Amino acid sequence: MRKGTAHQRSLARLAAGAALALGAVALGAAGCGSSSGGSGSGSGPAAASGAGKTLTVWYMDGDLSSQAQAAINTAFEKATGAKVKVQIQEWDSVNTKISTA
Repeated sequence: MRKGTAHQRSLARLAAGAALALGAVALGAAGCGSSSGGSGSGSGPAAASGAGKTLTVWYMDGDLSSQAQAAINTAFEKATGAKVKVQIQEWDSVNTKISTA
């Protein structure tokens, strides 16, 4: 029983860390977009929001459990307002997909 609990805590930490990393990447990318020429407050990366946007994430087949994926996606959506679209990639065709992405 304790082993399952430790495993669940480990998954929660992984999910939180991944969500923070994804959030930082998304906010950084949003900050690189064009500005509407605002005057200081309310502009820039700190004011960026993912609301109404969708981030497509590739997971490799077998990398994460469904529960870990759901926890990461939920935490990211809560932190940024952006939706997450997951696409599971197969190892045998990933090189072609990465080089053409």
